[in-house]
Amino acid sequence: MTDFADRPTAGTQTESPGGVPVVEFQGVSKTFTTRSGESIEALRDVDLSVQPGELLTIVGVSGCGKSTLLRLVAGLVQPTSGRLLYEGEERTGARDDLGVVFQESVLFPWRTVLDNALVPAVIKRARRAEVEPRVRQLLADVGLSGFEKKYPFELSGGMKQRTALVAALSTEPSVLLMDEPFGALDAMTREQMNVDLRRLWQERSNTIILITHDVAEAVFLGTRALVMTPRPGRIKADMEIDLGAERDISLLGTAEFATLTGKVRRELDMN
Repeated sequence: MTDFADRPTAGTQTESPGGVPVVEFQGVSKTFTTRSGESIEALRDVDLSVQPGELLTIVGVSGCGKSTLLRLVAGLVQPTSGRLLYEGEERTGARDDLGVVFQESVLFPWRTVLDNALVPAVIKRARRAEVEPRVRQLLADVGLSGFEKKYPFELSGGMKQRTALVAALSTEPSVLLMDEPFGALDAMTREQMNVDLRRLWQERSNTIILITHDVAEAVFLGTRALVMTPRPGRIKADMEIDLGAERDISLLGTAEFATLTGKVRRELDMN
């Protein structure tokens, strides 16, 4: 029977056959101070290694520190304690070699689909002639061929998110960070976006870290799924997911899928 194997939980590390992790948390904690002087501990003692080519999903209740974890990876905030390594080295400051997709598509209303998808390349001052063919192919890959000259107000919610995904991939980032990217979409569109993302990941072998509240999404997408505790966020369970490389909508109705989602839900319920 297809199943996943529980990995060591927070506080332990494992050697990965993938070599040097793309991102590694070593005992990372993060505490914020509010304007009133109150201290809020968002994360506590997080140990985590993300290997090249993984599609890591992170699931937990609202306020458990998932978004803080992504902001740490992006270099937008720094750990209060512990070490955060990128390919074995500590760095400070925001990183420009990452792609980010947010819950709401961040598109400029006065730019076409193609021009919105090219924004990251424009920011990096890449030559349009070099980047545009790749972006046009990505648009075709996500079903937006023929919509290059449309504007955001002419698109559905799913089409806007596809455009945002292409923009994030346009500069071939080392890591793609996704913060509840499909949470605002209807159920059918969300399922199709999950299938599309898995396909793009398989074709390009990107390293992806995706956070979600949706257990089914975490299991369907991930090669691994982390379950986080309520704040202060810690990694309660780190699970390898073995559902095969090829995944489509029919997987959602299988007994194997139900077993996996049930195990993740039990971990969440035990928080």
